Amino acid sequence: MLQVTHENFLDLKYFASGVFYPLEGFMNYEEYKKVIYEMQLLNGEIWT
Repeated sequence: MLQVTHENFLDLKYFASGVFYPLEGFMNYEEYKKVIYEMQLLNGEIWT
């Protein structure tokens, strides 16, 4: 059985329902850096 925290469960639920759109999953390090320094995702979409 996979055990997740309540916070992780909510993250997965929000990804599945589109709350975090345009994200489709957790950011990797390169995407994180681009968001921090350029406020964009790797695909060029604006992230604020």
